[in-house]
Amino acid sequence: MGKAGGQRKKSSCFSLIFLTRINKIKKEKESWGRNDVTGESIFMKGIAALNRGIKHIESFVLTYAIISLAVLTVGNVISRRLFNFSWTFSEEASQFIMVLITFMGISYAARRARHIRMTAIFDNVPDKIKKLMILLVSLTTAAVLFYLAYYSTIYLLDVRATGRVTPVLRIPFYLVILSAPIGFLLGGIQFSLTFLKNILEKGVWLSSEEKAGYKEIGCDI
Repeated sequence: MGKAGGQRKKSSCFSLIFLTRINKIKKEKESWGRNDVTGESIFMKGIAALNRGIKHIESFVLTYAIISLAVLTVGNVISRRLFNFSWTFSEEASQFIMVLITFMGISYAARRARHIRMTAIFDNVPDKIKKLMILLVSLTTAAVLFYLAYYSTIYLLDVRATGRVTPVLRIPFYLVILSAPIGFLLGGIQFSLTFLKNILEKGVWLSSEEKAGYKEIGCDI
């Protein structure tokens, strides 16, 4: 009896281990399937990493550019009012920073889907038509921005060859317009990511981060 009981105990242990292993394999296969559906592949991870890198660049440049612009503007006013002394470089530097914010803002606005849009037709068509419209718009806009990035780079090289400098700070002028090709390039990448997002995932995506639709906002009365 003791020997038979021991054998039954061993067989039940082996059965338990076998069933546990089978369940583990099933869960792994299910997780693989979910990863395939959601696009968690090497390609998508690479795109996500690229998008995060661009986001960090945008945040850094725009944050410090806006802070610098505020310091220049406020500091110049205070200096002129209190000390009767105006910063001669303030206006020129502010113009440079405004150029930087404008072109770097192309990519940020594209990421947040904040560019001006005409939505009278878009909001009143089925989702399939919306998706087709977004694909067409994002692909066309990306192509236009890459085209502008190419020709602005040619213009920048021509300006560099002339040796032109700014009047007050004596900065090489090509450095001032350097933000133009960079901004066009990053904006083109963002619209390309929007195109890929709509190809690879379900739903209608206005950008790589913003899905189409209106968010409900709570209101306490």
